[in-house]
Amino acid sequence: MIFPGFEALDLVGPHNPLNMLSASYSLKLSIIALTMDPVPAKINHTGMAPKPGVFSNYTPLYITPTHTIDKPPCGLGKRMKSQTFVRLTFI
Repeated sequence: MIFPGFEALDLVGPHNPLNMLSASYSLKLSIIALTMDPVPAKINHTGMAPKPGVFSNYTPLYITPTHTIDKPPCGLGKRMKSQTFVRLTFI
């Protein structure tokens, strides 16, 4: 699960060994976020993520999720927003 300001290395670091494993095993990576909007890896000094395509001195890496928390890859269906808040608070 990713969120605005996540550490990119936490996502892309494991990619190489997982990619090597995929030569021998069938693997499917799912990236989950609250919405399907691109998620910035870092947030600038104002605490706000700059809009994609807007020129600034800060250019974040944006990752597009494959699923949302309301439609997870496991097919459990839509979840209540209050449950989402509880889960995110726990995380």
